[in-house]
Amino acid sequence: MAGYSLTIGLNALDHLGVNLYSSVPAVLSEAVANAWDADARSVAIDANPEEITIRDDGHGMTKGDCNEKFLTVGYERRKERGESPGGRAVMGRKGIGKLSLFSIADVVEIHTAKYGQDKAGFIMDMKKIRASIKEGGSPTTTCELEEVGESNIEIERGTVIKLTSLKKRVGNDAKAVRKNLARRFSVIDPSNFTVAVNGEAITAEDRDYVKKLEYVWCMGSGCDAVDGSSALKTEIGGTVDALKGYEVRGWVGTVRKQKDIDDVNNRITVMARGKIIHEDILGDIKEGGIFSKYIIGEIQADFLDMDGELDIATSNRQSVMEDSGRFVSLRKYVRDSVIKRIHSEWTELRTKGAKDDALRDPAVKEWFDSLTPDRRKYAERLFGKIETFRELDEEAKIELYRASILAFETLSTYDQLSELDEMHGKDLDALIRLFGDVDKLEAAHYLNITRCRMKVLEKFQNLADENAKERVMQEYLFDHLWLLDPSWERAGEDKRMEESFKKACGETDAGLAKSEERSRIDIRYRTHAGMHVIVELKRHGAVENIHDLSKQIDKYNIAMEKVLKARQEDNPQISIVCVLGRDPAPAGDPKKMQEQLKLHNGRYVTYESLIRGATNAYKEYFDEWKGVKNVKDLVESIRFRQPEHESA
Repeated sequence: MAGYSLTIGLNALDHLGVNLYSSVPAVLSEAVANAWDADARSVAIDANPEEITIRDDGHGMTKGDCNEKFLTVGYERRKERGESPGGRAVMGRKGIGKLSLFSIADVVEIHTAKYGQDKAGFIMDMKKIRASIKEGGSPTTTCELEEVGESNIEIERGTVIKLTSLKKRVGNDAKAVRKNLARRFSVIDPSNFTVAVNGEAITAEDRDYVKKLEYVWCMGSGCDAVDGSSALKTEIGGTVDALKGYEVRGWVGTVRKQKDIDDVNNRITVMARGKIIHEDILGDIKEGGIFSKYIIGEIQADFLDMDGELDIATSNRQSVMEDSGRFVSLRKYVRDSVIKRIHSEWTELRTKGAKDDALRDPAVKEWFDSLTPDRRKYAERLFGKIETFRELDEEAKIELYRASILAFETLSTYDQLSELDEMHGKDLDALIRLFGDVDKLEAAHYLNITRCRMKVLEKFQNLADENAKERVMQEYLFDHLWLLDPSWERAGEDKRMEESFKKACGETDAGLAKSEERSRIDIRYRTHAGMHVIVELKRHGAVENIHDLSKQIDKYNIAMEKVLKARQEDNPQISIVCVLGRDPAPAGDPKKMQEQLKLHNGRYVTYESLIRGATNAYKEYFDEWKGVKNVKDLVESIRFRQPEHESA
């Protein structure tokens, strides 16, 4: 009897074999699908870094079957029959799945036996097949395959596929393979069709999301697939097109925390005949709401793969032609009947019980109980919005509660609590927009910031020794430019620019007398909102002459412009501030002296006026602090420690 032969072209070998799949589970799923079509009741996958073996107890093949069907690229099995001999809906269709084995291995060895008939076996070696095709020199070439002697075939029924010379290895990642296969098939069932990886059977647990589901929307009998979940279930009709008889079953669920789902599994897979046919229809819908980041699901849509209809699956059978009428109908159904419904119900479901969860914290309860009945209604809505963000860890949740209560108090002060309703309870972005408004957020926290700054100012005021004031000012001023100007909140430091400036000062010769040079104790460069700030501290006891000071500031201005010009910065904003022990000499009108310095982007301030001005700028806020001290103390005491019975 003739041996085994494979007729194929190099282009088909590369595109339908070597490059068809990119992952081991995707390739193994083709072997599992073939076992299903062969009426196997069990499939065993054994993998190690050197070899992968797939065994099934299906009806197997004769040598004739191998040549006429398995080794015939493009063999259309469903033309003969759409069901297996055992009555199963056949998954295979295009007859190219066996070539996918070359995606992960260069050598594929097949052993098979059919109902006690003659056993069959052959080896497909990628390098030898490729060499035969090139030698043949024609678009398609018949390659003779190495035969495996019957004495070397130990099985009596079924098929064994051995993959060696691996290009992609499973290694110790069997758990990931089980999970991936579990999610690719809905027909795996301990009573009818089992699949095991390295001796461990795949179960519903391997899907790794059932226990993480919080809410599930079911289509048809789809919730059977998530029976092990304690999630709240809601039914949705499964009719896609009543006139054409398009029906689906399945489920779409949301997990409790966003970290419970990754980008790979944040999808809705579509299956047909029990096997994945489209990896992610959620991505096709392009839903942007925050709720979509929590979604996972499986939809069985057998009408996408009907006998007698055009095959709309792509070559690797991981997606379908998206412009086909059947898929367009399914996508519209998922968008309008499933996703839109989840969108409208998800937030309401998640906010149920949010008040009770929030009031577990004694500090939050104390704050809530202190509110008027009208404000409590707004607070309850606020709790609901915060509690929807369950992906936050405990520390982040505490910070969110603290910031939100402070923001609530701020809105309440301005009688603007109705702004809470503008969020519509839909997404995190709205909360960020509301509480992330710079003016409102800073206003809410400004009293706390001001209290800290008033402590600094009080420290200055309590110093009787003038030289001590000088030392303390030197310590604080350069890193806290708000002392000079409350708007200079976040002044930045640039050591390289400071060095360049001082070097430029030397090159331009600031023209200082020896006595004036000795009076200088420090000079620094800072930046703020595009402004270049030069600050110089003069000794408290020194007396500066206004003309010399003007000349010095002018030199600083020239030096700074020189540095910035080298950096190609045009029209820079420069501010030069000199801190003095007293007004310059000769005694005169301080306003006119300031105008003289302003011509050179400069000004002066005395130690005493600096402290006095900063104190006056913040005193009003400091007085207001007393009125909200109770709120501040409550906020700081929020802990959200779990009750003992929950943490046990």
